[in-house]
Amino acid sequence: KSDSSQHHGRGGVPFKNTKEARLAKQLAKCGTLSEIENLLTPMQTKDMSSKELSFMLGAICRRHGEPERALQALRHLESTGAPVRNVYSYTAVLSGLGRAGCISQAQALLASMDDVGLEADTAAHNAVLAALAKEARWQDAEALTEQMRRRGVPRDVYTYTSIVHALGRAGHWQRARVLVRNMVRGRLETRPNVVTFSALMGACLACDEPAAAMATFHDMELCGVRPDAKALTHFFTACRAVDPPQGARALDIFRTQTECRDGVQ
Repeated sequence: KSDSSQHHGRGGVPFKNTKEARLAKQLAKCGTLSEIENLLTPMQTKDMSSKELSFMLGAICRRHGEPERALQALRHLESTGAPVRNVYSYTAVLSGLGRAGCISQAQALLASMDDVGLEADTAAHNAVLAALAKEARWQDAEALTEQMRRRGVPRDVYTYTSIVHALGRAGHWQRARVLVRNMVRGRLETRPNVVTFSALMGACLACDEPAAAMATFHDMELCGVRPDAKALTHFFTACRAVDPPQGARALDIFRTQTECRDGVQ
């Protein structure tokens, strides 16, 4: 007979059904920062599972934009013996640090997972890659991706798209194009998606290579990837510089997609 005081959430991690756990889930969704932090005390957290705690740490990062305070809370909770020493809690904080561009803190937290016996997964590594991409640190991003390969951590489309972003911001559009073409040809673990192609097109345009941006758009079509508004905007910008009549095609595609989305036949 199952324990009526808990039920299982995603990944088989149990949610507790205590008063404190229910309050934690509620505050993670709509609580103020001070309400969340006031709940992260040893007396309150003793009746919470790792899942509720990771939700609250994630809320401090995502809803309140305070990843460094979430990192402080994580370290404090660890010192009190709260169940936060797990991939869920670490990744929640890593994601916040990555979005905020806190590279040194994200790198240190990722490295510390080894020290406490946690195996960092793809999401944890991708969080750091996102931070590196924002600062155009493509060499560090490539080194981290190689580290993932050596450790057997799966690399997904977000992993490689972050490298494309990093290369593009550093002005290395040709290196980014080689990476995307290797994805297209099946030489890497995953195929590019529309975000990957858009990142490459943006890199080409930033380096004043509109013809390369147009070629990337055509490659995307050949792969059967449907362009989104950003990709079409890049294509239209490239067309204006290289082949203005093609710009009308970009507008037609955008108009057709808009009509389909709105249910207009």
